[in-house]
Amino acid sequence: MWQRRKWLLKAGGGLGALGVLGLSGLLAGCASAPPRRLNASGQACFALRRPRRLICSDALAPSTETEQNIRELGPIADALTVYLVRRSIGDTGGAVPMTIDGRRGLTVPPFSMARLRLAPGAHRIVMTWRGEESALDLQGQAGDVRFVELQRSSGFWSWHARYGWRTVEPEQLARRALDSRVIADLDLRPTVSS
Repeated sequence: MWQRRKWLLKAGGGLGALGVLGLSGLLAGCASAPPRRLNASGQACFALRRPRRLICSDALAPSTETEQNIRELGPIADALTVYLVRRSIGDTGGAVPMTIDGRRGLTVPPFSMARLRLAPGAHRIVMTWRGEESALDLQGQAGDVRFVELQRSSGFWSWHARYGWRTVEPEQLARRALDSRVIADLDLRPTVSS
C-alpha cells in the first residue's frame, strides 16, 4: 500500500506541473480576444444562452485584419477617432440604437466595441433606450482619440436597465475594449467628390 501511495505522490508531482502549465495556458487564452460570432448577413452578434437568441449589430463586421488594427486602439491621422465600448457586468439587454450627428447610426449589442472615424470638429452621439435618449457631445482635432463607454447605469434585470454615456481615459477602458467583440468600423467623414 505504501509503495502505491509513494508512486501516486511522484506521479502527482508531474501531473501538478502539467496542471500548472495547463492552467497558465487557459488563463492566457482568457486574455485573448473573444471569438467572432457573425450571423448569415455578416453582422457581429452577442449570443444569449437563456433564452437562446442572437443580439446583432446592424453594421457589417470588419475584416480580421481591420479588427486587429482596431484592437491597437490607435489614432487615425486625418480623423477624430472614437472607440465606443459597451461592456457592463450583467448587461444582456437588447441592442442599443444610436445616431451620430443626426444621421446614420449604429446598433450596439452587449459586450462589443466599435471604431468611429469622424471629421475633426464637434459631434453629437445620441442613443435611445426604451423611449429615453441620452446624448454625448464630443469635440476633437484630426489625430485625436476619444474613448467612450455606453454604460448600464441601473436596474438588475434588463427590463429595468438604463444606459448612459461615460468618457474615460484609455487606461481605464483598454482592457474592457480588448475583451469585447469588434462589431463595426464606421468612417463617417464626408466624402470628397471629384
